[in-house]
Amino acid sequence: MSDRQILYRKLADRFGGKFHIRTGATRSTFYLDTEVRGTSIEVRGTSVPYSLAGGTTDIRAIAESSLGVVLRVSRFGNMRYGYIRNLFLRDVIVGDECFDRDWVIRARNESHAQAYLGETQRSLIDAVPATEVVGPRAANVPLSDHYNFEARGRIAIAYFDGFETDEERMLAAIDATIALAQRPTSLLEQWRLLAGDLNARLETTEKWSDDGSTRISMSIRGMVVVVSPVADKLGWRRLRLRTRVYCENGQGLPPLHYVPGDSDAGIPPKVVEATKQAGIVVLRCDGKRIWIDLDGNVCDAARIQLVAQAVAQLAVPNSQIGPYR
Repeated sequence: MSDRQILYRKLADRFGGKFHIRTGATRSTFYLDTEVRGTSIEVRGTSVPYSLAGGTTDIRAIAESSLGVVLRVSRFGNMRYGYIRNLFLRDVIVGDECFDRDWVIRARNESHAQAYLGETQRSLIDAVPATEVVGPRAANVPLSDHYNFEARGRIAIAYFDGFETDEERMLAAIDATIALAQRPTSLLEQWRLLAGDLNARLETTEKWSDDGSTRISMSIRGMVVVVSPVADKLGWRRLRLRTRVYCENGQGLPPLHYVPGDSDAGIPPKVVEATKQAGIVVLRCDGKRIWIDLDGNVCDAARIQLVAQAVAQLAVPNSQIGPYR
């Protein structure tokens, strides 16, 4: 057995599945089809001994459902995409300072990318160790590279320019790829758990969506307050993911547009304090609806409850505080 078969044989023994090899004049390709934690996995390693990187490694996970997401996550400073950010690319900012600093995120839809790259997905991607590749033509000059990740509909992919021989790195990359593939399911489960924590009801279609169809309804002070993920338009091309908490009891109230740092004249002090604690993006009223936006996919029940109480206070009929009746 060649050294390059060992890892694939180990994975086949560990997870089961089908393992086979296809050999050619200049390269050999190793295939493993298996299932890990209910997700179909395809691992393909192409060994090209006389190439600079020694080959390529590709891991694919097939999801049960899709958010229609197309995104690419690349390590800032790696061989392939290291200088994109410095040239012309405006990459997506997900709101995690360390992750945003270390990774370049490209996506057609910024809101979907924020939702797809949840805390678990980011931590698992970040936990995959760097791969040291020494090419035979590089004369002992090491080429440091990380796995890059993609999501295309129902398929999540991890790949890097090098033939993987390290079991720890391979398993870490598989875990991160599975987490990406399972994200549509885990997003909906997050909102189900949030609804339970709020003692409220989740109204949704069969999958999580940022078009307003996924929402949690709860009763506060006799009014219905709704929590929903929405894609909020910023500028002419960006769609930023927000968690919106709103109430329709805004009829007759004066228009309001408040962001932290603005003058809070006329806004109840308890509401101002709640907005500071919750870290809101904006508080608005258009004469029909009152709403508060939080950045990203927020599933912190305490934070949501704080904002919901603030919205309900503004919408309480016959309130004597400020200009709000």
